[in-house]
Amino acid sequence: MFDECPGVEKQSDARQESSDDQKSTWWLGRWAHVITIPVWFILFVSFADHPWGTYISVAGGYTAFVLCLALGNAFKDMDDVLGNPRALIYIAKLLIPHAFILALIVWGVSEWLHLAPTLPSWLTHEGRKGSLWYWCGMLPLGCAGYCQGLRMASMRRKHCQVDEG
Repeated sequence: MFDECPGVEKQSDARQESSDDQKSTWWLGRWAHVITIPVWFILFVSFADHPWGTYISVAGGYTAFVLCLALGNAFKDMDDVLGNPRALIYIAKLLIPHAFILALIVWGVSEWLHLAPTLPSWLTHEGRKGSLWYWCGMLPLGCAGYCQGLRMASMRRKHCQVDEG
């Protein structure tokens, strides 16, 4: 019965090869957290005297993490990004929902910082590794960035269908 369809094996092999081509070998996605730390540090030190310095450094670090994670997982290499004009449209489309999420993150950081003085000292006591309050704020921020970065990478595969060649 299936011997009558010789193209079925070729189609399944082609699908398997194309799924292997979809996997990124670019280092950017795997090292997104390493790129984020210097970006955050440079912004934090540069805007230390500014009242909005914390918000700028958190927003800049979060954006660097999300975009590195998304681009590193969505594209095979830098030539895949710069060699395809539809890839730039995809990146521009990513920035619209990211701006809304970033506004929510900055608002959350603002509330997080304003709530700290009202909490008990055992929760906000700074130790060698930071306070419990610090880690209760950083953990959701990291998880949100990771989820958003992977969602942005999957959007390319589902909706934008950027050509590989």
